[in-house]
Amino acid sequence: MESKAQASVEMMVVVTIITLLFSMVLLLKIEKDDDIAVWSELYKKNVVCHSVANGISQVHSAGPYSTVNLTLPYNHNVSIYGIDGLIIVGDEPDTVSCVMPAGLMNYSLNFTWNNIRLSNSDGMVVIESE
Repeated sequence: MESKAQASVEMMVVVTIITLLFSMVLLLKIEKDDDIAVWSELYKKNVVCHSVANGISQVHSAGPYSTVNLTLPYNHNVSIYGIDGLIIVGDEPDTVSCVMPAGLMNYSLNFTWNNIRLSNSDGMVVIESE
């Protein structure tokens, strides 16, 4: 009978060790999922930032009275500082920024629109909700 009790204690130790290992793996997985969510959100903001910058450059390069309609793939707060050539996407503290050639716009603008119309008005880019 003693051997059965000994086997039960050994089995409990093995099960405890296995449970601890699985718990550690589960915690690592949860941590990685959080990291992936953060990086995914930063990626989306980066896509919006570069889409706006490329659209502004494109309509400016096309010449006066040209127009580009742009649909942004994700809905984020976008701040454009046209004189400085800076675009910031997102809200503090998690923002992404990118640059465009300075001076393509002579004003600053904040918006959350998904559909925007970019037009070239005598060499300056104007952004409106579509």
